[in-house]
Amino acid sequence: SKLYEANLSWANLTGAKLGRARLIAANLSEANLSEADLEAADLSEADLRETTLSFANLKSAILRRANLKGADLREANLTEADLSQAKLSWANLGRAKVSQAQLEQVADLEGLILPDGSAYKG
Repeated sequence: SKLYEANLSWANLTGAKLGRARLIAANLSEANLSEADLEAADLSEADLRETTLSFANLKSAILRRANLKGADLREANLTEADLSQAKLSWANLGRAKVSQAQLEQVADLEGLILPDGSAYKG
């Protein structure tokens, strides 16, 4: 499905099946995507500020240049997701599946809560 530049801010998309969806530059700020399936979805340049993505499947998702400031990513699966130049400041990655190599591609980590529950110290 193509949702280029769609405005889904504040939407309740809990458990939504959005695998391989094209959500390029979509506005999903403050939306609830907990437990959503976003495997291999393209969220390049998406606005995901304050978005709830806890327990979401983001395996192999493209999050290049996405803004995830303040997003709740607790226990999300980010295995093989492309986080290059994404903004993760003040986001919560508690118990999320994400590698150090992926985090090294991120543009902004200020205030980030890491998978082990500790705060990022840049």
